[in-house]
Parts: sequence; C-alpha cells; structure tokens
Amino acid sequence: MDSARTIERNSFREVNLKEFLIRIFSYKWLFLASILLGLGLAYLYNKIATPRYAVGTSILIDASGSQNLGKSRFLEGGVSQIDADKNIFNEMGVLTSFSLVKQTLEELNFDITYKAGSWYKMEEYYGNFPFRVILLDSMSQIHGVPFEVKLMPNEQYQLSIKSDKFYVSDGLTGDLFKVEKPLDFTKIYNIGEDVKHEYFNFALMLPEEEVDAAQFAGQDLTFELHHITDLTNAYLGKLNVSQPDVQASILKLKTEGPVVQKEIQFLENLISNYIFVNLEKRDEIASSKEAFIRDQLGDISVSLSRAESKMSRFRGSNNSTVNIDQKVSSNMSRLEDLDKELNQIELNIKYYKQLLGYIENSDNVSRIIAPSAVGIDDPLLNENILELKNLYSERTKNKFYKGEKSYDLEILDQQIDNTTAALRENVRNLIRSSELANKDRKGRKGSIERELRTLPRSQRQLGQQKRQSTLYEDLYNYLSQELAKTGIARAANITNARILDAPRMLGSGPIAPQKKLTYLLGLLLGLTLPFGWIVLKSSMDNTIYSASQLEKIAPLPVAASIAHLSTKTLFGKNKRTQWQVEESFRDLSANLQFLINDPDKKVIGITSTISNEGKTFCATNLALSLATSGKKVLLIDLDFRNPSVFREISATKEGLDQYLIGKVVLAEKIIHQYPSLETLDFIPTKHYDKNPHELLASSKLQILLGELRHHYDYIIVDSPAVGSVSDYLLVANQLDVHFFILRNQVSQIDFIDDLMKLKEKGEMENTFFILNDVNPKSYKKRFAYYGQQKGKVQNFVTRLFSF
Repeated sequence: MDSARTIERNSFREVNLKEFLIRIFSYKWLFLASILLGLGLAYLYNKIATPRYAVGTSILIDASGSQNLGKSRFLEGGVSQIDADKNIFNEMGVLTSFSLVKQTLEELNFDITYKAGSWYKMEEYYGNFPFRVILLDSMSQIHGVPFEVKLMPNEQYQLSIKSDKFYVSDGLTGDLFKVEKPLDFTKIYNIGEDVKHEYFNFALMLPEEEVDAAQFAGQDLTFELHHITDLTNAYLGKLNVSQPDVQASILKLKTEGPVVQKEIQFLENLISNYIFVNLEKRDEIASSKEAFIRDQLGDISVSLSRAESKMSRFRGSNNSTVNIDQKVSSNMSRLEDLDKELNQIELNIKYYKQLLGYIENSDNVSRIIAPSAVGIDDPLLNENILELKNLYSERTKNKFYKGEKSYDLEILDQQIDNTTAALRENVRNLIRSSELANKDRKGRKGSIERELRTLPRSQRQLGQQKRQSTLYEDLYNYLSQELAKTGIARAANITNARILDAPRMLGSGPIAPQKKLTYLLGLLLGLTLPFGWIVLKSSMDNTIYSASQLEKIAPLPVAASIAHLSTKTLFGKNKRTQWQVEESFRDLSANLQFLINDPDKKVIGITSTISNEGKTFCATNLALSLATSGKKVLLIDLDFRNPSVFREISATKEGLDQYLIGKVVLAEKIIHQYPSLETLDFIPTKHYDKNPHELLASSKLQILLGELRHHYDYIIVDSPAVGSVSDYLLVANQLDVHFFILRNQVSQIDFIDDLMKLKEKGEMENTFFILNDVNPKSYKKRFAYYGQQKGKVQNFVTRLFSF
C-alpha cells in the first residue's frame, strides 16, 4: 500500500501543472528581483564590453584566368597559356592561407596593440596614440603581457610590467618558450631610449603626427606584443571568405574587430597581396617561357650560322656552279614536310606521356594544358580532360561546403576514378598510334634519303646543306616571332581579380555587443534562475503544497481546506483573507453534517504531527464557527504540554488540570463562557510539569466527557500533537471524530504515513484530514453573500486567532 501511494504521489507531481504554476506565482517577488538583477547585469555588460565592428569587401575573380600569347608546336605546353583555368574554391583557399595572412600582418605591424582606458574597460587604438613602439631587431620579446606606460614631464616615462608566467620569443629563430616565474618590473626611461631586458627589447618613441593629449588625460596607457603566429591564427579565425552565388565568381571577404580602420587596412593589404601574388606567378611563367625561347634561339642561331658557313664553303670549293634539278628539289621538299610531321608527332608523344603523369596525381590536374594548345585536334581527348577538370572542381566545392565525409563526395570520387581510367586508356592508345605514325614517317624519310644518295655527290650535298639551312632559318624566324608575342603578352599582363566594393564597415554600428539581445538574455537569465531554483527545490521538496495534491495522495478524506489568514493591512487585503478564512470554517462546519451522520457522535478531537501546523487555530475557529451558527459548543484544551486555547482570557481561570488532580471538585467550576457568545463554552488548562499521561488516563476525564455529551451539540477537543508523544492515543477511544491537521508548505508528505500508523494503532474511526494555510486565491469568494448576512449572523472574524 505504501509503495502504491508513493507512486501515486510522484505521478501527481509530474502532471499537476496548474498547482506548479500557482507555486511559481507565489515567488513573484523573487522573479522580479531576479529579472532586475539580470537586466542590471546586461546593462553593465553593454557598458563595459568592447564594441566589435564588421568590415567587408567583395572581389571579382576571372575564372578563366587565361591570356593567349600565340601557339607554338616546338615548346612544351606552348606559350599560348600564361595561366591555367582557376578554381574559385582554390582562390578562397589562397585568400585564407596562413602564408598570405601572415605576410599581410607583417607588413602592417599589427603585432603591437595600443590601448587606453581604466581598470574595467580598455579601448584599442590604431594610430592617434601618445606614443609608438619600435622593436629592436633580432632581440627577445615578451608576448601576451601588457606593458603599462605612464608619461612624465621632460620626455620621460615610467614602464611597468607584471606577470606570473609568460611567453618569450627567441630573437633569432622566432620560436616561443614559456617562462614560469614571476616578473615585476618598473623603471623610468627617456623617450627614444632603448629598453633592453632579458625578455623584451624596444624603444618607445613619440608619434610622428600630432596627438591631442587631453583625449588621454587620466587614462591608463598600455601596449602589448603579439607573436606573429598567434596573431595570424587569430585573424584566420575571424576572416570569412564566401561565395554568395555559386553561379558567379564573386567572393565576399568579411572580418571583425574593435577598430574599424584597422580591419579596413587589413582587408586592403590582403587583397593587394593576393593580386600581387597572382601577377607575380603569371610574370614568372612568362619569364620562364622567354628564357626557354631565348635559349632555343641561341642554339638555333649557332646551328644556322654553321649551316650557312658550310654552304658558303661548299659553293666556294666548287669552281663551277652546282645546279639542283627538279627531282632533287622535290625530294628535299618532301623531307622538310616529313621533318615537320615528325616534330609534331614527337611533341604529341611527349605531351601524352606528360598528361599520363598528371592524371595520376590530382594535384596536377589543374596544370594540364589543353591539347589544342600543342596542335592536337582530338575531340574525345578534349572532352575527357574537360570532364575530369569539372569533376575535380565539383569535388573541391562539395568538400568546402559539406566536408570530407559527405556522401556526395564519395559519388564524385567514383566518377573521377571512372573518368581517369577512361582518359588513361585513351592516352595510352594515342601514344601507341603516335609511335606507329612516328615509325612510318621515319621509314618514308629513310626511303627519300636513300634515293637522294643515288644522285651525284655534289648535288646531294648541296641539297642537304640547303635543307638544313632552310629548316634552321624557318625555326629561328618562328621562335623570334613567338618571343615577340611573349613579350607583348607580358607587358600587357593584368590581374584576373578586381575589387568590386572597397573595404568598409558593414551596418550602421557594432555587431557586438548586441544590446537588445543582451537585455533579452538578461531577462531570460532573470526568469531562468528562480525557475530553476523552484524546480530544483520542488524536486527535493517533500512538503504538501496544495489542497488538490493532498486530495490526490491522502488515503483518508480531506474534510476541508482552511484559507491562509494574512496579518497585513496593505490596501485592506487582510479583510479579504479574513472573509476567506471564515468561509473555509463554515465549509468545515457544514461538512461535519455529511461526514458524521450520527447525532450521538459529537466529540471531535483535533491533533497534528508537529507544532506550528495550526492545530489550536483550527480547533478554536471551528468552535467559533459552530457556535456562531447557533450550535451549543464546548472547546476543551487537552494539551497539557503546550496549552494555548484562549490563553489571554483563561490565564486566571480554573482549568481541567486542576479538576483532574482534585483541586476543583465541581465540573461547573472549570467551564467558562466565551465573552459575548452564549453558545460557546470552553475549558482551559495550564502547563503540567509532571507526566501528562496520568491525567489523560484518568477515569475522571472519561466520566467528564460522558456527562458533557448531554449538554452540548459539539465538543471540540484540542489534543496534544502526535509527532513526538503518545498522549493522543490515551484519549482517542473517547473521541468520536478525529481531525488530523496538516499545514500547507510546512507538513511533510511522510507525516501522512505517520498519521496512518497512529490511526491503525488506535483503531480510530471517522478520521479525516484538514489542510491548513491554503493560498486564499485558490479559495472561492462569497463576499457579496456574506455582506447580505451581516445583520443576521454575528461576524466572528474579529475573534479569529492566528497561530
């Protein structure tokens, strides 16, 4: 039974939302104080937090990234391409690369920050500061600890630094090492004097521009050194590069910081360095092409000079002019054509083998030169290479947005493997066919050379020398033309990126702290803290907190709920609660007729488990309520340990204790009428120093109660509390009705089990619970009705006794 009752109680706690909300409302002043505290903290945070501003820019990337310089079949990859096709996601990676950001920060000297303010708020400055710091090269420097500077007259200043542990960079290598020992340094220096210490080395100088000293009057001045690696990581953490539209090659760059101009300067220099890197790369490619062509021209120029000299000596050695007939000229022309074809075939084979190596490494796919650039017109090969590039571009995009473990990435990897296999097989076939073509051309060339060997020696030699001279001359002229084209393209070398929007502050104010959001969070905090406290307290609380809860868990009927009696007089609210208390006792009086449908059962015992639950309060006011309704009522104080019924008016009167010990013989002597209420009598008692058991077990008490039954409609017995003594059991068999008083938010749920054990031990019948001190707002109001009854029924509110 106990376990079932426990389960029932727990389930009730979970579902009774209405009672929980009422309980929360009872802590309204706690909520109000907590909300005010939360809003106050939000206000302080908005005041002392350092504002942060967003700065952004946008650039347009030319995704094709190519510049045509003219085609050449003699150069590997040709000079027809200065740059390969650009992947927009690769460019995003370049912009957020550690090396580029580090280079930008080093150029801007952001490794020193200057601040001014007070102990609770320091504001960072970029320029317009009372001093500047020049670091001494190749010297150790301390990082992450602020230096305090106090400017003094005569161009002097006081330098102070204090820290328990810190990091110092090596002046030669730049490596950081941790120092775990206290540092407390203060010294006066002259402006411009070198500050040399084991851990820091610099010179403090006056600014080059004029600074308004009054602006910094009364403020603390500090500066702090940052290691370039930590600073770079910090900027990488707040730098955001995004592509707002996947169909466009526009990139948006965004960063944030406490000083707008500083962040603008960072973005301007970052983009400038990015553009310079692209131009430098393109210029490097063009320079390498020019160097290659010049080297080839030098070799060919020597070969051409030798061929012309040899031909001139040959003509001079023959006294008569050697004429080349038509057959020799035809064979020589055919040899020139075959040489050109062989050159093209050998270039193709070299391109195919290079392409075969590129497709095995994904990092080199972007460097693949289009076949048409080397004179290869193969639609299938062009299609395969274009498809592979597109797949790698799509893979980079998916990896950027969805991460390494994306399912789409697995599909793309499979497609890349299939396309790579097809391309590899196609290239191998092309290499085999080109080698066959090369063998065929060499065979035809050999046939022509054998035929020429049958001609007269002088004609054959003249034809060969003329063919070599013509070949070198054509090649020299062609390379000279290509060199001129390369020079023109290099002179016209322009960047493939341009700025659309110059760096500027985004929005009209700081992005942090967001004042409205901060106040909202403060409000939520003010609501959450007391709510959490109430929930935690409720989960650990074992008290009875509502009438509906008691009705749910009580194994006995609840006879009535007694409203809380307020002693406050603000706005007359005490009058309102008095009426509610009066109403609750009238309900209890009315319920007696339904609970006890036997006129002979008129002795009512009222007890509780512990003191301060309102036992005497309920007994007294139940007697007043019944007497006011016209019933003849007797109130007996049977609590010898703590007598309290009508204490003030019964102090000098004879009581029950004197009757039971024999000092008073007649019962009439201890029965007293309540002033101005003829229907109410009471028997007081006084504190009994000895063991009250002998009085409660006295036969005189049993006889007295038997005689009094014939003279009263109801006898209310204010009995001892049952929590620590067994006094109540001694008189329980003389009582007809038993009311166990439980006080709202005071009595423990476990008390119910104790009372049930007492009931079973005393074999009590007609046992009920009364819940005292219930929230008046949950009790029904009948002010209008009782206002109409004032002339008919005596108002006993003025006689209510608080407990």
